[in-house]
Amino acid sequence: MTLTRFGPQDIVSTKLDTANTQFTFSSSADAVASAFWAFIANSTTAGYLFKPDTTSLSASNVSSSAAFRHLANYFFGTNTYILDSYDNTTQRTTVRCVQVGRPLLDEGIYPSTVTAVISATNFCVTAYDVQNQASLGSALGLTGSMVNKSETADKVGTIFYDHGVIVFHGGSGDSGTVLTNSASGFGISGGLAPLFVNLVDFRAQTRNVVKRTIYFTRAFNQDYNFTTNPTGRLADGSLITSLTANPTTFVTTVGLYDEEGNLLAVGKVNPAKRKDQYNEVLFKVQLDF
Repeated sequence: MTLTRFGPQDIVSTKLDTANTQFTFSSSADAVASAFWAFIANSTTAGYLFKPDTTSLSASNVSSSAAFRHLANYFFGTNTYILDSYDNTTQRTTVRCVQVGRPLLDEGIYPSTVTAVISATNFCVTAYDVQNQASLGSALGLTGSMVNKSETADKVGTIFYDHGVIVFHGGSGDSGTVLTNSASGFGISGGLAPLFVNLVDFRAQTRNVVKRTIYFTRAFNQDYNFTTNPTGRLADGSLITSLTANPTTFVTTVGLYDEEGNLLAVGKVNPAKRKDQYNEVLFKVQLDF
């Protein structure tokens, strides 16, 4: 059965945005396995980003200052500094960042599922994400703030959900000092590493976006009542007499075609739907992709 009668009233399009896989990082080994990075980017300091296993002090070939300029230009629209997320005034030239590996990310990070525990000597902050509703449909996609769990007015960073990027670039008191201090590294570890600010625990869920289109179409009473099976026809192509008095078919398959007659999708009807000239049949065909 081929369904071709589609008008605006027959099509419903929607998008399902759901939380998918939950992931946790609490060690450099986990980070290396999933290309999960925690690094410092500085606007002027010569040098390179450490690899995900930061505590081994193994450098990559990515320039720290180049990474900073990329973050500043792409996400914040500046060149040599990033405005502190706490007061939107202080200009930061050093930031700590988290990058979720693309193979793990699906469609992005799902809002309101992120928790990051960051510790150093005499310092510990647990931050969680709060989505910025005004970012819906923006060029950078969904964004939000990372806020201090103990003091929700203390915004310590910005999260870019679609990119899997978190930039810690602000905060009041110790939050602002420790998260933007270039004197110590930024490592991923289950415990405290000497001279490092440690991301001791990171939790989030990936985002899964499913595009759904529903087609409603009718098989009218005069349609699809005759078999195309050659065993039901005579040599001249006409139906055998026993099938012409009250022709009845059973619809088992629905095909969706484009305007050029190319088959795009096939749906099975279960159980098969009886069809004859005395009734119409309405089919609802749902495509998820």
